[in-house]
Amino acid sequence: MVILETLLIFLAGAVFGGMVYKTINQYSEKAKKDKLVNKINNQFKQLLSNVAMGNSVFKNRVNNTVFIGSNLKEHGDVDVVYMMDNKDVAVFKENKCIYTSEGVKKEVVDDLTHTIERRYKTQINDVIDILGFKFYREEFEKSFNVSMDDFKKQLGFDLDENEIDKIKKENEIKFDIDDILDKINKQGMDSLTFEERIFLDEYSKNNNG
Repeated sequence: MVILETLLIFLAGAVFGGMVYKTINQYSEKAKKDKLVNKINNQFKQLLSNVAMGNSVFKNRVNNTVFIGSNLKEHGDVDVVYMMDNKDVAVFKENKCIYTSEGVKKEVVDDLTHTIERRYKTQINDVIDILGFKFYREEFEKSFNVSMDDFKKQLGFDLDENEIDKIKKENEIKFDIDDILDKINKQGMDSLTFEERIFLDEYSKNNNG
C-alpha cells in the first residue's frame, strides 16, 4: 500500500511538473515573440523618423515598387522597398530581407507609407512608360546614358499626341496584338514597323493601367 501511494505521489508530481514546465515554456516563447515584435516595430519607427527628418534617399521606382535608401542603428545602411499597390514594406540588408511590415502595428506602417509618398511625391510621379512598364525617369536615363527625348526618337516615338492618336485609329483594325507578338517572338523587336511600334505602345498602355 505504501509503495502504491508513493508511486501515485510520484506520478502526480511528474504530471504537475510537466504542466509547470509547459506553462513556463509557453510563457517564455510568448515573451520571446513579444520581444521580437516590439523590436521590429521599433525598427519601422526608426525608418519613419528617418524619412520624416530627411535621413533617407530616393533611389528608384519600377512600376508600383519604390526603392529608398536609409540607415538603421543596428544594421547600418539598408534598402527600403515600398510596394504601393498593397501598402507593404520590406527592409533589405545586402540583398537579404531582414524585416517585413507583416505584424507591424498598422498605424506605424500607415504613417511610414504616407510619409514616403508625401516626401518623395515628385520622384514617385516622375516616371516614363515603356510598353506598359513604369520607370523612374532619372534612374532610367542614367542607366542607359540617354535622355528620354533621345530614347523616344531612337524608337521612332517623337510624334505629338494628335499624330499618335491618328496612327492608332488607322491601325485599330489593321493590326492584331497576337500577330505582333508572334512577329516579335520569331523576328525580334527590331522587325516591327514604325506603325506597329506605335500600336504596341498604345495597346500596352491601355491594357496595363
